[in-house]
Amino acid sequence: MVKNFRPYIASLPIVFRIVTHFIISRRKAKQFAQTTITEIEKNYCHTVSEKVRKKTITSFAIYNPIVCDAFTQLHKRFTSQEEQKLLVYYFVMASMYDDFFDHHEMSVETIEKLTFLGDAYMPKTLDEMLIQSIHRYLLARVNNKTDYLSLFEHMFTAQKDSLLQFNADIDTETLLSITHRKGGYAVLMCYYYLQVVGSEAEKKCWYLLGTIIQMINDLFDTFKDSRAGIYTFANHSDSVTDIKTAYNNQVQLLKNAIREVKANPRNKRFFNYTLAAVYCLGFLAIEQLEKVAEKYGKKLPNFTELSRKDLVIDMELYKNRKRWISLFMLEGYSLN
Repeated sequence: MVKNFRPYIASLPIVFRIVTHFIISRRKAKQFAQTTITEIEKNYCHTVSEKVRKKTITSFAIYNPIVCDAFTQLHKRFTSQEEQKLLVYYFVMASMYDDFFDHHEMSVETIEKLTFLGDAYMPKTLDEMLIQSIHRYLLARVNNKTDYLSLFEHMFTAQKDSLLQFNADIDTETLLSITHRKGGYAVLMCYYYLQVVGSEAEKKCWYLLGTIIQMINDLFDTFKDSRAGIYTFANHSDSVTDIKTAYNNQVQLLKNAIREVKANPRNKRFFNYTLAAVYCLGFLAIEQLEKVAEKYGKKLPNFTELSRKDLVIDMELYKNRKRWISLFMLEGYSLN
């Protein structure tokens, strides 16, 4: 009995530290993002859409205290105010790009010219002008411009390929490739806005964590994506086993990469548990799909026929939070 409870007892101090840091930092991050967006609007004489504003604030308030602080903790600190500012600029730009692609507001060719022609491209709208200005602002402040621009191109290609997700005939291999590249490159971009020199093992973790975050987004958004006609690895198969295998394979790659990272034991412990907290959200979502499959006869039905209650995972519910914390206590303990 004592042995069974050992992981939970050993995990309590670090889990309390992580959860407390997230709750306090998230509140501050929301205010910081709002202030920085207002500064961007003033500097470039353009107001961002309410959708972009909300998405930027939400993304920054999650990514900074969880993802970015986990990586800077490997270097014995949390993100600085200047680093946070660059991250907000990035999330504004990324949110605007998402709108361009998701709502077909611009042709792919136009987005490509806007992205890669630099000053040779003349913006036709205030949105285009703002994206161009933010891209220029960030490029001037990253340390390795060559690697950064190469990564930006990979991210753009993945975003462009994601348009294939509106095709019902897309195959699983292509779906997973798009999912991994889209999430992996988008999260790895954050590394370049931090004033740290990360090891190759750290960069590998950035990328793999990004692939998993995108998979988690797909798992949590099955209700919304199915009704929008977007096909993801999480709603394109009628087999929970296949979905679970695809996710677990990626988590195992991340675990292997985490074990390669070298750091002060206390800081590495914070890193291990934080990344476990992220990928355990996917385990929670898969458990929900397993219940759906059991309810409807082992195979998943067409998701458009399911209710919101069947598919939406409400993290405000105590039972879901309790299960999530239980999972990441065990997973974090196993990484040490």
